[in-house]
Amino acid sequence: MPQVLGILAGFSGNPVFLETADGRLLYAAGEGPEGADPLQVWEGLRGPHKDAPPPPAGSVLVDVPGGGPGTGGSVRARLVLLPVRSPLSPVHRIAAERAAGILAVVLMQARQEEELAARGRGDFLTDLAEGRVSAEDAPAQARVLGFKPGGSPVLPVVMRVGDPLSPPGALGGARPRGLRGAGRGGRAG
Repeated sequence: MPQVLGILAGFSGNPVFLETADGRLLYAAGEGPEGADPLQVWEGLRGPHKDAPPPPAGSVLVDVPGGGPGTGGSVRARLVLLPVRSPLSPVHRIAAERAAGILAVVLMQARQEEELAARGRGDFLTDLAEGRVSAEDAPAQARVLGFKPGGSPVLPVVMRVGDPLSPPGALGGARPRGLRGAGRGGRAG
């Protein structure tokens, strides 16, 4: 992603910003006027203000689609080119639109990688809870999966919540041993 934004900044001769759909800065590339840091440009022109003024005339704003099922084509981010060093032309808008497509793919891939990593961590915890990972192997596997080592032992707790779709009494009044009488004022026995 930084490379795509850097190339676009170099091509346009202006700083390029990637912001969230609600206007928070995610990444900045390029240089402002007289070599100023792009963050200074952002702060001065877009800033973290609730009522931030619209971008200056001649700016290019291109939505980066969220993609994926169920998103309805929602905007995941926005690419912003600000004309602070030189004016932007229609070719810069075309380049920004192409870059937005590339960024959409990169962001989608990153999200899939995050989901796969989370699934891997979940599988590890399941294997750990079910005794399929030895005590000797667990710390190394945990580190590889991104769990941070700590000085004290960790006690994972796993519980299965009952099926909320089961009608009351679906067990025919049966209760696990040791819970007879529970809930009826009787003793557990």
